[in-house]
Parts: sequence; C-alpha cells; structure tokens
Amino acid sequence: MNIYDLERKFGKFAIPNLSLYIVCTYALGYVIELALPGAYELITLNPYEVIHNLQIWRIFTWLLIPPYSFGIFTIINIFFIYSIGRLLERIWGSFRYTFFVFSGVLFVLVGAFLIYVFGGMLLHLPAEVMGKYISNCTSTYYINVSVIMAFAMTVPDMQVRFMFIIPIKMKVLAYIEAAFILLDIFQYLGAYKIYAIVPCGIIILSVLNFIILMVMNKRLRNPSGPVFKSNSPFKTRSGPKEYKGFSVHKGDYDPESRPMHKCAVCGVTEKDAPNITFRYCSKCKGSFEYCEDHIFTHTHVE
Repeated sequence: MNIYDLERKFGKFAIPNLSLYIVCTYALGYVIELALPGAYELITLNPYEVIHNLQIWRIFTWLLIPPYSFGIFTIINIFFIYSIGRLLERIWGSFRYTFFVFSGVLFVLVGAFLIYVFGGMLLHLPAEVMGKYISNCTSTYYINVSVIMAFAMTVPDMQVRFMFIIPIKMKVLAYIEAAFILLDIFQYLGAYKIYAIVPCGIIILSVLNFIILMVMNKRLRNPSGPVFKSNSPFKTRSGPKEYKGFSVHKGDYDPESRPMHKCAVCGVTEKDAPNITFRYCSKCKGSFEYCEDHIFTHTHVE
C-alpha cells in the first residue's frame, strides 16, 4: 500500500494547518511551565508512570513540552518551524504532511516504551529510574528537525532567511542540521558510554520518518524491478485483441485507456492516483512531466 492508497482511505483524517496547532501546543506548554512549574513533571513521557501508575495522559501531554527554553530566539525559531511546516503542507498536501509529522511522533512514542523495556534490562537500571531517564530525553525537538530536513529535500534550492537575517539555501541548512544531529550523538556516546542508548535512540527515532522518506525517494529516483522495465507509457496488462488483422494490446491504441499524464520519475499516472497533480518542469530540456511528489525533487534534464 502506497501513500496514494492511504490518502484515498484515510484522507479525511488529515489535519489542515497542522503547524498552527503545533505552535498552539507549545504556547500552552510555556504557560504551564511559567504558571505551574510543579505540574511540568506530570506531563512528560515517563513509561514507568504510564504502566505502573496508569498515568495515560502522558502519552499525549509530552507533545506540549516546547523544544526550546523560553526567550526571544525561541519565538523566532518556532515561527521558522511554523513557516516551514505551512510551506511543506502546501506542497505535499494536508494528509501527507500530517502523516509525516504523526509518524515521527509515533516512532518516538513506541520507541520510548521499547527502550524502557529492553534498555532497562541491558543497563540494569531500576524501572523507576529508567522511566525518569527516558522522560528527560524525550521532546519534539528532533521531530521539528525532521520537518526542516524533509522540506529541504523537497525544495533544496529554495533560499530562506534564518532568524530573519541570514540568507541560506535549504539544502545547506539540512546539512547543518544533520551535522548537529551527528555531533549530539557523538557527544552522548562520549559522555555516557552505554547509557547513551537512551538519548541516541530517541534522536534516531525522532528522525526515522525522514530517513524512511529519503530512502523511498532514492528508490524512486533510481527505480529497478519489473514494474519499471518497460518504457512504454501506454502498455497495460490487458490481453491482446484483434485490430484490423493485428494482435495488439488495447492500451497501445485505445484512446480511453491511454493516460494523459505520467510522472517521468516514478511512472505514476492519473489513472493510478486520480487525486494527484501533474506539472511540467520549466528547467528541464524537453517536455518532462512530474507528479506533485517529484516536481520539486527530481534531477533536471539538461
């Protein structure tokens, strides 16, 4: 099942303008932090408290915890995340953007409980201590980083003004973010040794949605397998029929079966996914048409 099938079946569950809701949750988190600092410990993702004390709300309330300490630069960073999220939603559509963000949340949530169970046995830590350790390492910071990197992969040459001042291309910003992720992992490994399994595991799980997206995108750029062997855009699986004495495939000559649009990268047509948009690329030499997933990510034909 591909993303088009998921969108057809579950598209009604998409959350339009999801980035606005994310910013609102952070605002609520700052209010809790400033007005009720004692209540802050009750909303973190602590697997021990969820399992042993049935504090189920922690499965959801950890999303309220802002990824940065409150300050003027925090407001700028959150506004930047909001702007990037809105642009990515416009390019991908509400369903795909929602799916990407929530897959990152789900990876962290499920992974935190797996680390709690198996990491506790490996590190020989008491269950309560392990739960507290995980709660201190879990946030949405790296999920936001995955959104920035996904946007950079979608429009790599787009220039933005980081902090409203510094002009920078998105692909450069993505490399910087990736370098910081690796630096954080190495610092944890150097400082905590085997105990770094918790923070490093959370970091990898937070960007796992981007890693999967990057692998899928590479497979579509370099397709292989029988589904891509034929270069004919009109060949179908229908059996041969007689046409003026010749045995031909219906798809070769029947106008009704011929697709009007076909992506030059993945080969999808409007018959495969009726709801997607196709566009021609003005930078490619020749008439090359791409689906909405690859209009910004393909390699230009020169």
